[in-house]
Amino acid sequence: MNIKKINCTKLQEKIAWNRDLSSEERLHSIECHSCGELLLQFEEVDAIVKQDEIHIPDDFSNTVMKRIFEMEKNKSDTFLEIYIEKILLGIEYLFHTSLVHWGVGGVTFFIAIAAH
Repeated sequence: MNIKKINCTKLQEKIAWNRDLSSEERLHSIECHSCGELLLQFEEVDAIVKQDEIHIPDDFSNTVMKRIFEMEKNKSDTFLEIYIEKILLGIEYLFHTSLVHWGVGGVTFFIAIAAH
């Protein structure tokens, strides 16, 4: 019997994708602990899924989409509130700096002089 060297990574990907295994790959999974363990785990999951009938409510997708929309809306509201607050704080800071005071005072002074 001509036995090929089996690449464990490729075989484990094949197991994970639930692809059919050749007799050589099955033999390898019996001899290789990591491949055999993975194959056993996937076979157990498949058996459980096939046993249990999964009931998905009729409004499942609508409920999920509604929750996602609410989460996104809340996130965008929060972002907008924070953004506006930072802009207002920046404006407040500008009006409390001496540069703005001198600038506003200087403009007012020139307007007063120009008016006379």
